[in-house]
Amino acid sequence: MKKVILTGGGTAGHVMPNLALLPHLSGMEIHYIGSDGMEKSLLKNTGVCYHEIECVKLARQITLKNLKIPFALIKSVRAAGKIIRQIMPDVIFSKGGYVGLPVALACPSGVPLLLHESDTSMGLANKLAYPKCSVLFTAFDSIKNKKSRCVGAILRDEIYKGDKSAALRKCRGMTEGKPYLLVFGGSLGAKSLNEAVYANIDALLKDYNVLHITGRGNASPIKARGYFSAPFVDDIYDFFALADVAVSRGGANSLCELMALKIPTLCVPLSTAASRGDQIKNAEYFADRGCLNFTDDADLCRSLTDALAKTMRDAPNLIANMKKLRHVDATATVAEAIKNAAVKATR
Repeated sequence: MKKVILTGGGTAGHVMPNLALLPHLSGMEIHYIGSDGMEKSLLKNTGVCYHEIECVKLARQITLKNLKIPFALIKSVRAAGKIIRQIMPDVIFSKGGYVGLPVALACPSGVPLLLHESDTSMGLANKLAYPKCSVLFTAFDSIKNKKSRCVGAILRDEIYKGDKSAALRKCRGMTEGKPYLLVFGGSLGAKSLNEAVYANIDALLKDYNVLHITGRGNASPIKARGYFSAPFVDDIYDFFALADVAVSRGGANSLCELMALKIPTLCVPLSTAASRGDQIKNAEYFADRGCLNFTDDADLCRSLTDALAKTMRDAPNLIANMKKLRHVDATATVAEAIKNAAVKATR
């Protein structure tokens, strides 16, 4: 049986694509190398053999802590290398992020290393791992180099199987005849979205039923007819099926899911103060193609209702343009490439 190591973590965007690949890798012995972070809990009960290493994250602001990073990274690479030698994989696939970097750097010669980049520009981990990789799969055609291959995003099969009636059973007290607005901020960055919803809740409830995923540790204070909130939902795909319009961050995976499902979207990307600016570029990519609207996070409390109203007016055009997109869902393509690389491996 061919063996594959999957890796990636730090945010859900670096973990969920690996989970999406699992059903497509049947017949392979699957291992996952990750940290004691969200990937460990998300991989629980999947049947995948999980191997934990210590990982170090680069602080984007200037800090003395960054001086320790090279030494901590060397330690992580050694730990990953020891596990890799024990497993003797036929192929390694990294979704990037600081969790995936030491595994990618420890990949031995003769073992194909496949990378996937979700954003419109390469993240630091993939930049550092790129020289060792056999191929860099990309979700966007904005990354062009010798080893890159634009295929689309890695999306969960479940998103296409949403059941709006199941979501409605959870959302009691909705107002019949009003469109459903889904607001979610991903695994990080929900704070300002939540504050904007709270500040505008009366105006929002006049026009919408509001489905508000607040993020773990963020309980909503609002109790009102037509409003549902939860810190997290395992069955977000049921809420996707119910949504007429969405407000989302600019994470590539979330945006690609919304594009695949043709949900009119108002994107509120994280600012450059809170990220490397990748979410802004992701939003601009789809906005330039007429597939979504986006607004500034700093101005959200004031602009939310007007920006949403415009998104609803633009919905027919947004949907028509989403249908023209190429390279949206690459899950089966990447899984097949992993299997083929394992077969051709020379270890």
